[in-house]
Amino acid sequence: MRTPLFLARLLPLLLVGSAFAAPSALAPAPVVALNQVGFLTGQPKRFTAPLSPDGTAFTVRRADDAAPLFTGRIAGRIGDFTAFQPKDSAVRYVVALAAAGDQPAVTSDPFLISPKLWQEQFWQPAVDFMVDIRCVTGTHPSAYGGGAYRDSTYYSFEAPSLILLHQAAPEIVDAMPRQIDWAADKARVLAPDFPFDPKNPESDGTLEAARRYYTDLAPPAAAAPDVVKLIHWSLGYILMRPASRDPSEHHEPQRRIHGQHVEQFAYLFAHWPQLARWLPESFRAQCHAFAFANWESSGLLAIDPNWDPAIYDPSPKPGDELVGKATLRPFKGRYPPGHSIVPNLLMHELAGREKRADAPRVAPTHRRDTRGEIQRARVV
Repeated sequence: MRTPLFLARLLPLLLVGSAFAAPSALAPAPVVALNQVGFLTGQPKRFTAPLSPDGTAFTVRRADDAAPLFTGRIAGRIGDFTAFQPKDSAVRYVVALAAAGDQPAVTSDPFLISPKLWQEQFWQPAVDFMVDIRCVTGTHPSAYGGGAYRDSTYYSFEAPSLILLHQAAPEIVDAMPRQIDWAADKARVLAPDFPFDPKNPESDGTLEAARRYYTDLAPPAAAAPDVVKLIHWSLGYILMRPASRDPSEHHEPQRRIHGQHVEQFAYLFAHWPQLARWLPESFRAQCHAFAFANWESSGLLAIDPNWDPAIYDPSPKPGDELVGKATLRPFKGRYPPGHSIVPNLLMHELAGREKRADAPRVAPTHRRDTRGEIQRARVV
């Protein structure tokens, strides 16, 4: 009798697999489930040991030294070494599980322990990313979505995020290496043979806006940190191309000036004393004129009807908005409820300092918005 072809092909695999089928060889090896960058010094430090029985000993040691620095025991499949709080921040550590019975000793991936882990490990890569994804001027000469950054839109809030990052630890931001060369970028973008790639949604007008950014605005200080130069780019680009449209928003056929773009300028004014040494006063004046000219007309003194959860469509699943199957609310972060409350507070303070006649109008707005959002939150 002839062996069917598919069985003939499967037989070698079955024979090879049988060599590893002995019960003793299938005993699972212990695991230290810990592969994160590190831990904050004073915060909880734990790992999972799903195959280790309670009481299994573990140690924490330097990755390059076998001497134990902390000893503990597994409880409920968890190892806790929160009490281990070394003073250094550059040393890499590992967790080691002791051998138990027929189970071998195992060691985790290396990790750091530092009180400034976020700043030391993540801030620079985050800034690098923002430098690289600038539309037109970044690592690729394109402008997907038409915003200041590739794939950005009016609700991505780059400027406030960068401003608050700077304010969180200006000494760290100011010490970062400088990558953005404003003068070199200007020469490159203004060159007649600049290789702009227009084959992306909402790209029309973006090259012109980027070129006006370099010709119509005074530059940031040459020695300014990249974060500050990115703040200048984020808001300066809005000044040059104020009307926008989210390419994924099916119900917005035309570009317009969005309140979520305009409100970002309030953060610049609130933190101007810390940014003034890097940014020209003429830039602030242009931002100031734009914000006050468009504050009310962009809807920032009204309660946005898009905040009302009654209009949300709960039927689509998250992710459907990416393939055109949903109404896109409340997905994607568009029109987040209460987004204008803090900007209105900041602008009310600014208008009061400047003794503007319209200052009293802003205060009732943020009080009304806050009360309305509290009531809606109760309903939701």
